[in-house]
Amino acid sequence: MELAVAAARPGALASLRLVMLSGDWIRVGLPADIARACPDAKVISLGGATEASIWSILHEIGDVDPAWTSIPYGRPTANQTFHILDKAMSPCPIGVPGDLHIGGVGVAMGYWNAPELTAASFVDHPETGARIYRTGDLGRYLPDGTIEFLGRDDFQVKIQGFRIELGEVEAALRQCTGVADAVAAAEVGDGGARLVAFVRGADGLDPEQLRADVGRTLPAYMVPSSVAVVGSWPLTGNGKVDRAALVRGHLPVAEGGGEPRDALDELLAELWADTLDRDAVGTRDSFFTLGGQSLLAARLVLAINAVLDLEVPVRALFEAPTVVAFRDWLEVKPEVDADALLGTAEALLADGYEMDDDESTAR
Repeated sequence: MELAVAAARPGALASLRLVMLSGDWIRVGLPADIARACPDAKVISLGGATEASIWSILHEIGDVDPAWTSIPYGRPTANQTFHILDKAMSPCPIGVPGDLHIGGVGVAMGYWNAPELTAASFVDHPETGARIYRTGDLGRYLPDGTIEFLGRDDFQVKIQGFRIELGEVEAALRQCTGVADAVAAAEVGDGGARLVAFVRGADGLDPEQLRADVGRTLPAYMVPSSVAVVGSWPLTGNGKVDRAALVRGHLPVAEGGGEPRDALDELLAELWADTLDRDAVGTRDSFFTLGGQSLLAARLVLAINAVLDLEVPVRALFEAPTVVAFRDWLEVKPEVDADALLGTAEALLADGYEMDDDESTAR
């Protein structure tokens, strides 16, 4: 849906009557973007777990309060129940975080041939005796009775639709030569979540080499987008590694550099920087090393196509992630008029061109 509304002109999807969004976290600004593309569509968020028949809770999204930090998870669907319980299995009061449990007709019988796992996850409600499923997620009641989703209670995260155990990523990094310890985390931005990692160890650790090393043992979706070498861990009050502090202090460093050779380089570098929310990007800085991922890549290519009137596929950015490489990729295409592109860029910059918030929408 993010890509659909980015590519659509205002009102272009006016025939759409219903949008159902799922996946735990929904960007707070997405409903407004949907309203511009399909103004008559009803927008509903849905959540739940496979162990409880996929969807067990919903929220019809109307006006989004500017003070919201997330879209409400909602209320249980028909014939389903949600329970927010503390560690003693007692109900949590309004506003107090607790463990999310799902009950009702959707709850599964258990895990196939895994009695211990079944016993740990499928439990009886202490008051009603009803069978409920412990999701491993945290939530709390809002004053109006809706539930707010707060994330995982363990070290499992969802990145680009894949559930990832952070411990597996950390274990793979610790196997790399020179790494003494590793911490993985989810870094959440406007483009969605991406997997990042932090390591301590011997002098001279090469982040890109570490990514390549773990890529030989982990599937591609579990390879961190970036690896940062740190000297020490920030700690919480009880002496544990403060993952949130690591992520807050983490910003991929531009290493390639490179000055624009002409107006087209300058325009592309500005599009790179705006998409990545940076002040500036060098013409030899890799889009992905600086924090780009697949959704942001699609947004950048949509912006390039809109501004330069091109039809470049998203794969081009994966093949050529720097301004210099992307320029070279463009200019070898027989259908691309390099002189015309340069002229367009010169004209836009002469007019004081600046990318605005809607630039990634095709025009």
